[in-house]
Amino acid sequence: MDPQRRQMSFRSDSTLKNGSADLDSPEDEKFEDAVEEHLISFTMDLPASIEETKVALNLFLNNKFELARQKMEPWPNEKNDIENAVSLTKQASELCDGLRHKPLASGLSASRLNKITGQESKSPTTQERMHAELIYAETLLQRALLSFIQDENLVSFVKGALKIRSCYQSYKDCEKYLTGGFHNDQKVFSSSTNDLIGMNSNSNGNVVVNNDQQHHQNDQNYPQTQETMKDCRAHFQSGVQMGIGAFNLLISILPQRVLKVLTFVGFTGEKVYGLQQLETGARDLTSLRGPLCSLALLTWHLQVNYVFGVGDSDLTLCHKLLASLRTLYPSGSIILYFAGRFAEVRGQFHEAIELLNHSVSAQSEWRQLHHVCFWELMFCHAFLRQWDRAAHYALKLFHENKWSKASYCYVAAIFTLCKRIYGSKNHGIEEKESTTEAENLLKQIPALKLKIAGKSIPLEKFCAAKSARYFRCDNRLIFPHYELLYLFNGFTILGENDQLVKPVLYDVESYLSEMNADVQHSASDPDDYYLCLLLKAMCLKYLQSPFQAEQCLSEIINEARQLTDNSYVLPCALFELSLMKYEDGEIMEAKSYLAKIREYRKYLMESRLHFRMHALNEKLAVTSPV
Repeated sequence: MDPQRRQMSFRSDSTLKNGSADLDSPEDEKFEDAVEEHLISFTMDLPASIEETKVALNLFLNNKFELARQKMEPWPNEKNDIENAVSLTKQASELCDGLRHKPLASGLSASRLNKITGQESKSPTTQERMHAELIYAETLLQRALLSFIQDENLVSFVKGALKIRSCYQSYKDCEKYLTGGFHNDQKVFSSSTNDLIGMNSNSNGNVVVNNDQQHHQNDQNYPQTQETMKDCRAHFQSGVQMGIGAFNLLISILPQRVLKVLTFVGFTGEKVYGLQQLETGARDLTSLRGPLCSLALLTWHLQVNYVFGVGDSDLTLCHKLLASLRTLYPSGSIILYFAGRFAEVRGQFHEAIELLNHSVSAQSEWRQLHHVCFWELMFCHAFLRQWDRAAHYALKLFHENKWSKASYCYVAAIFTLCKRIYGSKNHGIEEKESTTEAENLLKQIPALKLKIAGKSIPLEKFCAAKSARYFRCDNRLIFPHYELLYLFNGFTILGENDQLVKPVLYDVESYLSEMNADVQHSASDPDDYYLCLLLKAMCLKYLQSPFQAEQCLSEIINEARQLTDNSYVLPCALFELSLMKYEDGEIMEAKSYLAKIREYRKYLMESRLHFRMHALNEKLAVTSPV
């Protein structure tokens, strides 16, 4: 096909109106189904391309995933999804590389650029150069992530890391463009109205037209109004804020030993600055990446902070973000998922289940999003002690999702065991049948483990170790379901409802009483005993009994020296005690306990604890001793 005749077919949504959507008072606009179908030339000017991308984003957030994909796909091909994504992102980055501020540095010739675009290229405007730099950074990041997924070997990781570094530098350049950091460049993004429309004043105060505007003055597609230029600036600014904000957050959560290496090669990350950038970008939901900034913030506060941090999220901000997004996308499955997760972290599990089920029923195109909802539904039912429903979703994940078969297999097995322990009297579940099903699942785990760059996934390594322990210890695991909740920081969420914490404490104390009555049993199973003490400490903490919780943690720290399978319990006890001391304002003691964790190595889920240690260490670093 002649490149100049390439066209893409798309359906158009009603687009966002100009203006800002304040987080406290979202506009009453709704983006609903597509209403017309028309053709557009593959080449278009900057404002038009931004508007069409906004239409595709609105389709995506309104569950029209296939229409959004078709709209952004220049022409069909027969490659698989990953190969297709790699090919398209490579084309996009090459195109942007030729349009960036200094295209000669890229080595991309004009003839090569013409082949990519399918037309004779004109000299790009300064705004187009800036947007090309921004999109170049975004496509590099996508290519880096795809290289990790496509071929899980060390070479791919190195290539991906190099792309990420180039991406990071491009984002920094965009930030300099936005703030006027390159003084020799034309400041098309300055706050001056004249600059925004491509005009400057001469020494006599008369308005003169710059070269970019002269070049396009006869082009009917070239934006001539201040409003259009302001829109372009807003779109560029939201993209820079999203990129800089996300990079700062991602780098800021990395453990100190990794952070030192990244700092040496030029990466820096400041969490507060990253959050500020994303919050600023999220205030304007009419900008192209405004909704994406909101989604990034929700991911940080509702997921990352709980799994890799200490659960100190800004839930007030999350409420405002969700109110704005749900006004714009009332039936968007992604938005409903985050609304469900928001209810979950506040301990409103019945509401969370309703919202997550609504997210699942809202669309049928994107099955992977269903799986994300199933994961949260599984935990919500586990928090409510509805073990049969938790097992149901765990089994669905195991059978339908391929991300980590070993992990899903283990989770399905332990919740199936819970059906035997808790469900036989209430639901007529045959104990033998549940046990057989669980054991069949546990036997599969070793063969399902994956390796990335020659290393096992930490969670899968944990699951395999627990599976081996089950068969080595007379087909028995002690509270694996509560242990799983702890590893995903679930007690922070469960602690929102003390009526749900009390049954956990009852179970743990009952088992500890049995062990204490049988001294020989207690002495022979230190792994089980100290795991129970850790779980008891977490229950007591959230039942407002901090002194008793500290006693349990201190006993682990002082006496747990013979742990094998549960060797992670001791460093976790140190971390929990450090966190409690921090919350009590005893900063020096908190730092002391945190420092002791570094004496321990090669325990299960070590990297997960290092992330949480880093999050706590950041808090301690900015807090003065009391």
